Amino acid sequence: MRTIAGLLLGILLFAVPSGRLWQAFQSHVRLTDSEISTVERGDIVSKVLPSKNEREVAAFGMIRVDAPGEVLLTRFRDITNFKKAEQVLEIGKFGATPSLQDLQTLTLTAEDIDEIRTCRVGQCGLRLSSSMIERLRRGAPAGDPSQLFRQLLLEYVQSYLVSGNSALVKYADKTATTSLASEFQDLLTTAPYLREYSPDFFAYLQNFPRGKPQGADDFLYWSKEKFGLKPVISITHVFLYRPSTTDDVLIVSKQIYASHYFHSSIGLTGSVARTGRPQSYLFYLNRSRVDALGGMFSGVLTNLIRGQIQDGLTTNLKLAKQRLERP
Repeated sequence: MRTIAGLLLGILLFAVPSGRLWQAFQSHVRLTDSEISTVERGDIVSKVLPSKNEREVAAFGMIRVDAPGEVLLTRFRDITNFKKAEQVLEIGKFGATPSLQDLQTLTLTAEDIDEIRTCRVGQCGLRLSSSMIERLRRGAPAGDPSQLFRQLLLEYVQSYLVSGNSALVKYADKTATTSLASEFQDLLTTAPYLREYSPDFFAYLQNFPRGKPQGADDFLYWSKEKFGLKPVISITHVFLYRPSTTDDVLIVSKQIYASHYFHSSIGLTGSVARTGRPQSYLFYLNRSRVDALGGMFSGVLTNLIRGQIQDGLTTNLKLAKQRLERP
């Protein structure tokens, strides 16, 4: 009897997550033995993480997947299919040399078009830089400004690919401007687990496009998704990293633009190999700085955003598991 019990215990200990990637993140998320056992049973674990920044919503989720990390890399590169979901209204991937054609299927809602027509620096219903606002005012006083809006997003992406974080937008839709470069740097500074796992990859995130380490790749995509009270148009820079010394995979999704709600957001998707089996542990950590403070309904909106982030995390992990396990 003791032999059987010892064997079962050995199997359980053999299966738990391990390795440098998992150790780096576990030092931050601190899953309990009970939560890890839940993952081992095939269920999802999700939790809201504490944050010292009152504007930040942080959530973590994890699930076991019957597929190795290399499948995650392959499927994630096909982002327009991998992200298909009810809440994703439109999506497109930028080519190696971004062009206006990459954005042709992006549409603006009637509400967004109305917001553009009345948009002023310091008072705008869309999150835009001061130069974007002035260009839209001069170029689209009437009619449909969609094409000009797409052109501005294209120019922004082109500038970012050349200059990196220094070209990130400074939102001027409110009296107080918000620098996305500063917000992103702050998110990285408070993410020591990234530096602990790979100083080279961490430096690349800080210094893009310089210092690309071996095993790293990247691409950009845009999407329009249901969120809060109105759809959010966003642009995301995806960094994929798989060192040659491990089967583990780390994907960083860096939001470089959002039309509503967000000051900044970073998503971390990890695949940790399950020792001795063609399986893996898939985890996702999202940290978002939200623009929902101020006004009598700020608390309600912040809670709504927090709830949608956590619910979306669980839904997306389930979808990811299905898509990774399909033939």
